[in-house]
Amino acid sequence: MTYLVKQFQLICPEITEAMEKNTHHFDRQNLNPYHIEGNTWAHAQMVCLMTEVLKVNDLVKIACLLHDVGKPMSTKVDAETKKVKMYGHEGLSVFLGLKFLNELNLKDEEKTRVLQLVCLHTFLYKAMRAENTFERDVIEKFKGEPELLMDLIDMTACDALGRFAEREENRDFWMNAQNNLGHLVYKVDAPKITRQTKGEAIVLVGPPCSGKSTWIKQNAKDYKLVCRDNVIMEMGKGKHYNDAFRSVDQDKVNQEYDRMRKQVIKTEQNIVFDLTHMTGKSRRKSLAGLPKDMKRTAVVFLTSFETLNDRNQKRNKDENKFIPAHAMENMMGSFDFPLEAEGFDEIKVVYTK
Repeated sequence: MTYLVKQFQLICPEITEAMEKNTHHFDRQNLNPYHIEGNTWAHAQMVCLMTEVLKVNDLVKIACLLHDVGKPMSTKVDAETKKVKMYGHEGLSVFLGLKFLNELNLKDEEKTRVLQLVCLHTFLYKAMRAENTFERDVIEKFKGEPELLMDLIDMTACDALGRFAEREENRDFWMNAQNNLGHLVYKVDAPKITRQTKGEAIVLVGPPCSGKSTWIKQNAKDYKLVCRDNVIMEMGKGKHYNDAFRSVDQDKVNQEYDRMRKQVIKTEQNIVFDLTHMTGKSRRKSLAGLPKDMKRTAVVFLTSFETLNDRNQKRNKDENKFIPAHAMENMMGSFDFPLEAEGFDEIKVVYTK
């Protein structure tokens, strides 16, 4: 773990510095009771130390190192409540963490497991707030993914223990997390069933500039395309994208996209839905109404934050098509890693540096 912490600081000095300056406290009189240690980098190092205590596997160790790298960018101070909020840091941590992850000698499937854990690292905390539905919610989320859930339990334990908190009553629970939650791993261990399918619907998942359009040309050029940006351009009546986006009614764009989607589904052709689809809710909307025997495939595009920004700037110069920084960050912050339980027959992940 020492080697990873050192390499992270050498490869990502600007992220390390941002985490050192990023505090969980509102001010010196209003401290965050769940993070008395203060700054984000201090917490990250404490979590990394717990990976050694709990003897977790190497992929969980890497995920623990990267899990909060998105906090500085997501931090908002609420003067009224005197609290610091970091909504969306999970998704941002995925795209920011890729800078470091791409420098490691990992297979794509190993990178995917790390990023799944980073994206999901607050799930168990949030699910536990609803005691009556906790087990049901976990089983619904991780059905068919027992190894992922086992790793997430380990990661959550490291995260929960790697801090100073005013209330420590849960410390014993997390020190024995696999004993306390391991029964859920068995409940989600469903056999893989290969369905007989006819045709395919592909849902592209990724922020703007992540390579979706290029992938379509190389892998799905014969598929029927349903693309929200095309609707914007058509309704913009010849304007450049930036001007078209500002001039059209976005609710009407959504209505037209949905009309096209339903129309294409009726043709029973192979389809590719070209939308960011960063949330499970948006993916369910695109898949709604598909024939039951149609194959459902998610293609997830994971591109580093730096590369996305560089491409966004270049596209602005070349095509007059630009996504404002705050919009890009909000989209990344909303990212929810697609899992089998969403109903996908296959999930592919595309990496670009």
